[in-house]
Amino acid sequence: MNEKKVLQLRSSIGFYGAESVISELCKGLRSSTYRPMIGVIKNQKNPHTELHDFSISNDIKSEIFECRGVLDLKTILLIRQFIKANHIDIVHTHGYKSNFYALCATLFQHIPLVATCHPWIISNRRGKIYSDLDRIVLRKFNRVVSISDYVRQSLLNAGIPDRKITSVENGISVKCFNKTYAKELLRNEFDIPYKAKVICSVGRFSLEKGHRVLLDAAKRVINTFPDTYFILAGEGFLLNGLKRYAEKLRIEHRIYFPGYVKDIPKLLSAIDIFVLPSFTEGMPMSLLEAMAAKRPVIATNVGSIPDLIDHERTGLLVKPGDSGSLANAIRELMNNDFKARNLAKRAYKMVLTKYTSDRMAQKYIDIYNSFSNSTGN
Repeated sequence: MNEKKVLQLRSSIGFYGAESVISELCKGLRSSTYRPMIGVIKNQKNPHTELHDFSISNDIKSEIFECRGVLDLKTILLIRQFIKANHIDIVHTHGYKSNFYALCATLFQHIPLVATCHPWIISNRRGKIYSDLDRIVLRKFNRVVSISDYVRQSLLNAGIPDRKITSVENGISVKCFNKTYAKELLRNEFDIPYKAKVICSVGRFSLEKGHRVLLDAAKRVINTFPDTYFILAGEGFLLNGLKRYAEKLRIEHRIYFPGYVKDIPKLLSAIDIFVLPSFTEGMPMSLLEAMAAKRPVIATNVGSIPDLIDHERTGLLVKPGDSGSLANAIRELMNNDFKARNLAKRAYKMVLTKYTSDRMAQKYIDIYNSFSNSTGN
């Protein structure tokens, strides 16, 4: 077997969507001729090594590259040395910072570069500068992967040649969500009554995720159904502010912030409805996970979400920022268990058909294989 080594490089801010994609891909590559390795760019001001911890627990070779700022020449050198010492055949990046560092580290080397791209999030001047730079960097890559038609169009608009773009939908390991959990165990942890309705959202606490809108909707729902609880799982700089906002709305006794949840299948087994109130999204892994767990989903009509949710068939779509519509959608599913179950069943079948980790891994293997037959440019 002619084994080839692929470095998955990520500047991580926790264990969220991109990290889930990397973990699923690495597990999927194990049965192929490609040996995955993980490189984590550890930012000094916001250090996160959860992806490295995952690699250790799954017996995947991993390396942490310390980074002291926006441009750290030593980090570039360390990545370059790692690539050379480990005879890396392909570098696969995930995010604007890893794109830039990979390009610099492979200058004057004939190593194919693959980048998986999510929507550019521009919330401030720095974000615009980074996204503008990323558009330039990606033109130098051999292959750029879009996770949806929405992202593909953004790449084309950014000047990335169509011949370099390949679409690969995110995928998850569905079998992880087919386990049977005792619903009351997790509810007991939060002191939530067994018969109470539980609404859940999973994601980092940043502005584009729309958590304040969810709290406004929660206030409306709780006014109608007092015995309703909300679990907002995740981490981020807005956490304390969201807690204060829940107190301001006087619903803090019905809102739980458990932080980062490692066992997502267990969490989803204890809830009734999953909600994603984002202002912008790529192809959210958390939404796929909820669908795989056979939970009815409600999400905003943004980015690539309409590719996943066929309104009134596999879930419900609402306008971003509209807490009233979000509250109405939640109440609708709370009032109609039959509809909620049917939405969840159809969503589950959709995941099985299009969004499995095996399907995703095979598409990436096809991309890697293409470099054996051409220059990839």
